[in-house]
Amino acid sequence: MRLFLLLALCFLSFQASAGPIVFSRKPLYIESIVTPAPVQGADKKEKDAQQPAVPPQKVRHEFSAEVRAAEQEHENWLARLATLQEKEVLLSPGFDPEALAQEWSGIKTPADVVFIAKGGKILAILPTFTPATLSDPLTLKAEAEAVLYLAPGTAEKMGIKPGDTVTHPIFTPSTVILQ
Repeated sequence: MRLFLLLALCFLSFQASAGPIVFSRKPLYIESIVTPAPVQGADKKEKDAQQPAVPPQKVRHEFSAEVRAAEQEHENWLARLATLQEKEVLLSPGFDPEALAQEWSGIKTPADVVFIAKGGKILAILPTFTPATLSDPLTLKAEAEAVLYLAPGTAEKMGIKPGDTVTHPIFTPSTVILQ
């Protein structure tokens, strides 16, 4: 009986340690400015006479963000791209183009890859990109502070584009307390 309990505890501790170690899981928001599409089928004069101009609207998309910090687990964590749902994202703080290119070499699952600057501004998006197909260095994204992974097609579907703003605690400066 003791042997059974010992084996059961070993199995449970192995199962607990086999999963990825999540640095944090918090909501992440992307704020986009969306311009409503013009009405199809009407000529310009009819359309202008029938409908007032609709100003661009600010849209806030909410996601469940999983943030990874441990580099040794990064490759396994990126394998989770295959299971991402539309409202889930993987967020990787820090940006090292050489290390990222090496990590991407084995990732054959497509994703929308978003490069984010300090402060949360979206610099660039690689839509429905398969990381293992990277052929050019990521030097143009050198000013990126973080990389965000969305399910493939999510950026286009939600109208997310460069210049939009990402809100998450890693992009918010810490409060400094002066004594």
